[in-house]
Amino acid sequence: PAWMKTSGKLKGGHIRGLDTAANASEKRVAQAWARSFVKFADLMADEGIEFWGLTLQNEPESGRIGSFNQNYVTSDEERKLLDMVGPLMRKRYP
Repeated sequence: PAWMKTSGKLKGGHIRGLDTAANASEKRVAQAWARSFVKFADLMADEGIEFWGLTLQNEPESGRIGSFNQNYVTSDEERKLLDMVGPLMRKRYP
């Protein structure tokens, strides 16, 4: 969602709250983004679809193109996001 991105738009930008200067409010945005991965897996499980794995970003260079809805995640940001998503997914799907 645009409100969760530094650009404030669907195209471009980074996930708010993953940069080192993020304040507590912005970090809550990144945590909500991480929880959305678990919610996605929950919704799929409700439909009988199980996952053996998920990626945090399917088109790593897409944020540089800007021709469709996407965000750019640096390797450092992806690691921070993984550190948020990983424990949540392991807790919910051991």
